[in-house]
Order: sequence, then C-alpha cells, then structure tokens
Amino acid sequence: MASTFTGYKLQGNLGKFGKTEISDIEGYAELPDGKVLSGSEWGNMLLWDGGLIQTEICRKKNKSCHVNSIQQITLNEGDIYTIGDDGCIRVWDFETIDTAEPSEEGIKLEIEPLNELKVGNNVSLRSMVKDFTDESTTWYAQDANGSIWCVDLSFSATSEEPKQLFTFHSGTINGIECCPLAHLFATTAEDGSVKVYNYASCEILAQRKFNKAGTSLRWLPTSVSVHS
Repeated sequence: MASTFTGYKLQGNLGKFGKTEISDIEGYAELPDGKVLSGSEWGNMLLWDGGLIQTEICRKKNKSCHVNSIQQITLNEGDIYTIGDDGCIRVWDFETIDTAEPSEEGIKLEIEPLNELKVGNNVSLRSMVKDFTDESTTWYAQDANGSIWCVDLSFSATSEEPKQLFTFHSGTINGIECCPLAHLFATTAEDGSVKVYNYASCEILAQRKFNKAGTSLRWLPTSVSVHS
C-alpha cells in the first residue's frame, strides 16, 4: 500500500519475467510468507519472490494448469483454488507450491491438482466467492458467458452438480424496447441473444441465441399489430 494525499492506494510493482514469456496477469494471491502466486495467459501458475519468478508450476508431462488464462487464485483452508477461462475449478496443495525451490532456467514444477470440477461446456469463469454460512462447501461463480453458478466443492461422492442460478447477457446490450401493452421489455446484445423480461415479476419469459450479435430491436406498435 502507498500513502497518497487522497488516502491509501495499491502500489504497483513491475515483475521481472527474465526468460519466461511476458504475460498479462489476471488472477493472483499473496501467500503468508510474502511470496505471490499468479496466473498466466497460457494457464500455468507463476511463483514470485521479490518481483522475480522463482518457479513456474504446470501439470505433469508439461500440461498447463488451465487452458488459457487463470482468472482467480484463492487460498482456502490450506489449499489453493484456481479458476480459468476453461470453465474448470482446480485445487492444489499449498505446501508443495509454497516450498518449491527456485528452479533452473527452463525447469518447471510438475504437480497434479488434488481435486477438480468442470462447471460446464461454454463456461468461462471470472470470479468465485464462498458461502461462509456455517461450514458450507458452496461457492458462487461468475461466468463471462452470462451466468451465475452455484457449485458444491466438497468433492465427495454426494456432491451436487453445478447449478445455473441466473442467466444474463454477456457483452454490451445494444438494443432495448418496451412493450406498449404489458409489463414487458426485450433486449439484444453482442452475445447474439434476445431476451424478453417481465419487469413487474422480475422474470425472463423467453430467450433465444443467434449466431450473430444483435444491434437493435423494435417492438411493433399497436398501429401495426394489436397483439404486439
């Protein structure tokens, strides 16, 4: 943190990638000993110490931890949870990662996740929060493709399947129009979907997905059709 005239703010620190490919970083977590664990665009984890990459973590046979970018890294009850663009949640052993010795150039730490869950096809996870009521294993995950998911991370034989709680547009909403006869409105967006809502009951009454992005829409006036 840095003290400024407008209050405390996060102070950035330039990481030195060395011979590791430069990457934008979305998800990271600060470990108790001051090290930082971050994701990468290609799906591996990077363990940082003092602004330098100490170790790159991948799966066995040089398989990436996630397909594409890791979006969030969370410490939970002695384990490390990661989520990514591939729609997967994976759990890793904290001690194995935190105590990893600095690797020689080009050498990676190869480990396998303790547990993993694929939330669904065409799911791109962005963030995840835990339900902290009692000893719950329920988490809520945000999907960049327009959904909120409820997931059970007990990883037991009785674990419930991921449940889609809500659906929304993903991307910019380009058109919105109200019905002249009822408490309804319709929207269309960049994701190619059209949705019809009842704003009195806060329900989605109908929705359809198209191959192209929507740019605008029009609800027919009563002069054209009294059933519009």
